[in-house]
Amino acid sequence: MLRLWITLVENGEDKLTLALPPRASWMIGRDESMNELVLHEAGVSRLHARLVFQESRYVLQDVHSKAGTLVNDEKVEGLHELANGDVFTVGTSTFRCRLAEWSMADEDEHTETLLG
Repeated sequence: MLRLWITLVENGEDKLTLALPPRASWMIGRDESMNELVLHEAGVSRLHARLVFQESRYVLQDVHSKAGTLVNDEKVEGLHELANGDVFTVGTSTFRCRLAEWSMADEDEHTETLLG
């Protein structure tokens, strides 16, 4: 099964890697009651972006945020299919994507799993 890992990158350093469990979508934004990935920072809307698994691929969608969402420094319009190594930015937070086939044996102690 294809799985997505996102790594928070700050000043060129990997800070935290999240393994996203298989599910339909994950919301990203400032509001804790409405998002699975919460970013408390200026420039992030209450509902900012959505990661979606559909048709065996992962896509990123800006959900009409004021500041926009970037993939590889380009503004996301509509659905943007993510590729291995893509970098996306929400507010001032930057994440690097890793897409790979996954099995339980691939988990390690340096990866946190978002609960679905």
